[in-house]
Amino acid sequence: MKFFKRKKPKYAKITSVKQIKAHLREFILDSQIPDGDAISVELGCSPVSEEVLEREHEESDARVEKIGFLVPLLYGYAALFSEAFVSVSPSAHDHENPEMEKFYDHIAEITKHALKEPMAHLLVGSISQMVDLGLLEIPKGKR
Repeated sequence: MKFFKRKKPKYAKITSVKQIKAHLREFILDSQIPDGDAISVELGCSPVSEEVLEREHEESDARVEKIGFLVPLLYGYAALFSEAFVSVSPSAHDHENPEMEKFYDHIAEITKHALKEPMAHLLVGSISQMVDLGLLEIPKGKR
């Protein structure tokens, strides 16, 4: 007599290098970074035809659309991360020289800008893939 039924895991198991490369490619496309296809090839994924690439972009758009309601929050997290990173960097106020203070302020602004976009892309791609793999579930009202 069985009282408990063994449940199948909700997440998709990755069991081969081919699957790893497929998910890597999907992550890169979901991250919506410029030249994502070229980057995926550089990282070891197979090159694909224009037709396949177009289909992969459509599939990526569908995956990202599922988490579209989270995108403003993810961009907010990215902005917060970049602010936090700069806040723990050497401060312009550690110097008495006004020119050095301007220099550090300029570097801080450049750093914030340089971190914000890549971090936002990373978060969107990561969350999209976690939902796709079944590791995160979208609430019924947002599906």
